[in-house]
Amino acid sequence: MKRCTKCGVEYPETATYFVYDKRRSSLQQPCRRCCNESSRNWRINNPEAEKASKRKWVAEHPEYARDWARKNRVRTKERRTELSRKRYAENPEKYRARSKKWLAEHPEYGVLASNIRRARVRGVGGSYTREQILNLNELQKGKCWWCGKKFKNGKHHADHRIALSRGGSNDISNIVLACPKCNLRKHDKLPHEFNGRLL
Repeated sequence: MKRCTKCGVEYPETATYFVYDKRRSSLQQPCRRCCNESSRNWRINNPEAEKASKRKWVAEHPEYARDWARKNRVRTKERRTELSRKRYAENPEKYRARSKKWLAEHPEYGVLASNIRRARVRGVGGSYTREQILNLNELQKGKCWWCGKKFKNGKHHADHRIALSRGGSNDISNIVLACPKCNLRKHDKLPHEFNGRLL
């Protein structure tokens, strides 16, 4: 048995009750419960120092930090979803305004989400990412797939070569970048119906 120097309680002399000190190759004092309580109190009383310490650790161990974040997202998914729904229900106007502002600043994500939603409703497969759209823009050299003109101010639409309503998929292989004018004129026409361009 080993007595804790802080709380005075005796525990079995094992790593279950005492933290193992690698430098001294022995179980350290005080007991694990007292150590946890002490650490918790320090974090509460020194929030800025704790943030700095976490930032330093993440910078020194990026792989572990990413792995931990991924596992934590999976572990807390249900709880985070429930909390988000509760907060939204309490103040829907605030979250709508925030979403509207964010989408105005990042229109490409709004288009991406809209296309994914439309594809899901129609029961067709496929998806693509923002990075794939950026790569597509480079391949097309910043020009419209249909008219070949440069995009004005970099504005373009992600267009389905074969429209979802005509049996096309939402996969990147069926996506081309078009100027707003061409995309709106094409609507759900097939390529040869629009301007005779082959796939």
